[in-house]
Amino acid sequence: MRNIIALLILLVLLAACARQPLPEEPTIPSEEPGLVVTLTPVCKDIPSGWSCVFKDPEFDELVEKLRLEKGEEFFESPEGQKIAEAGEKLLEKGPGSEYEQLNAEFRQKCEREGGRWECYGWCLPMYEHFCDFPFDDAGKECLSSADCQGECVLEEWGDVNKFVDPAAGFSSDGVPCKIECKGTCATYRLSICDPHHEIAEVGIIKSYMVLCD
Repeated sequence: MRNIIALLILLVLLAACARQPLPEEPTIPSEEPGLVVTLTPVCKDIPSGWSCVFKDPEFDELVEKLRLEKGEEFFESPEGQKIAEAGEKLLEKGPGSEYEQLNAEFRQKCEREGGRWECYGWCLPMYEHFCDFPFDDAGKECLSSADCQGECVLEEWGDVNKFVDPAAGFSSDGVPCKIECKGTCATYRLSICDPHHEIAEVGIIKSYMVLCD
């Protein structure tokens, strides 16, 4: 009798176990998640203030690693083209783009601190953006850039004809002054995007304006 009762209990336990659902197998995603590219400001101090570039350092590291391991031809493959397409976000500049929002934010920050926000040339997010602060000697009279923290420049563009022969032309080596050249120390660091005449020790150097944002 005892054996029969023990057998019945065993059958009941086996039936209960049979009714328990099996654990679900983990779902395997059918596709890998897309590559996310996010612009990140990378800033540093410079003698005239500070500067920033907007890029994705992790994406840059990935691209460089693939280039070294698989070569340039990898980016012509379907997988490589997907990565290249993801990287196109880093070049977006239109209204409402992530870059435009970051650029406006950092421009405001620079101007609040008393600086001038500039990016020279046909500016892209990964190009260097500068927050330049005024030089302490801005506006001081000078005979050459050796007298200034920045450059010694002619106050007026037309003043150049007072100091050099107009027929002499200009070169990167400078045109000697026919009389003592005098100017003023520039307020900010200048570039080829800031048309000006610099008074250098060798003479007057003309900066030609280039296409700038």
